[in-house]
Amino acid sequence: MTPTNGRRPEVDQPQLALFELATHPVPAAPRRRRPSSAPADPTEHTRRVAAAVDAAWRREHGSGTELHIPTSVVAALALIAQADPDGPDLADQVTALDPNALGRLLHHIWRSFMLTRGDLAVRVAPLVAWLHQGPSDTQLTGAHAVARAALDAGQLHLTGHPDRRHATDLFGELLQLMRGPKVAASRGAYYTPPGAADALTHIVGVADAAPGASIADPAAGTGILLLSAARRLREHGKDPADFRWYGNDIDELAAACLAVNDHLWGLGTSVFIAATDGLNPDWHRQAVADRATGSDIARAARAVEAVNALTRRAA
Repeated sequence: MTPTNGRRPEVDQPQLALFELATHPVPAAPRRRRPSSAPADPTEHTRRVAAAVDAAWRREHGSGTELHIPTSVVAALALIAQADPDGPDLADQVTALDPNALGRLLHHIWRSFMLTRGDLAVRVAPLVAWLHQGPSDTQLTGAHAVARAALDAGQLHLTGHPDRRHATDLFGELLQLMRGPKVAASRGAYYTPPGAADALTHIVGVADAAPGASIADPAAGTGILLLSAARRLREHGKDPADFRWYGNDIDELAAACLAVNDHLWGLGTSVFIAATDGLNPDWHRQAVADRATGSDIARAARAVEAVNALTRRAA
């Protein structure tokens, strides 16, 4: 991870606020709150959610394959939050959906995210593709079980609150657990412990970086070093959104999770992520190109939606 000075570029994508269930057509539910038994420690809370998701996927799917599906579900749930603190419970509303309705909700969340955060659209594609390919009943049933398990484990109390989601890397824990140490090692995936990440960001002097500087990690995984850097900046009264963030990982699923994390962690819109060999000296150029491609596609899609909306009103 390397902080360097540089000018922050102009961007045309607004920072996406967390989705609120009020935008989604789901069944009404009683006006009550689920009692929260979430651990006070966000790290322990993260482990609880990851363990629940892993167990649910293995029960329904019977193997550690197609891990992009449970990861996609958890990531989509991380992009929604309670719309009205006095209204129906969000977790109850989601779990009340049948598998097909949940699939439609997931599709809507991801579509909205990619339109609004076009800069990340190329990278999150591995989390979305299965929804566009006509998911099977087995996949939807598994996704439904994962959503229920994650919500029962209190995911919304973790990812729905800035202080808690800024403190932990849910996807790093989840991928490490679902893949297991042997598979992770075979992929060259070694997850940096949070304590080691904090020590490294201290050593390289992230806290001294000036707004507009670039912070980069060519082998970022799901982003634990970038999370530590963002936390250190906040501790010193600086806004991570005032910096440029470059991340890369050869594992496309990890890079997709990194993209979602960068959004959840509030790193702003100057985010550039690649999914290539970190030894490639041009990886950061690939990240810039992928960001531009996604932004162009999202801009065109928004234009089409605007025309369609005008056509519907005129009809």
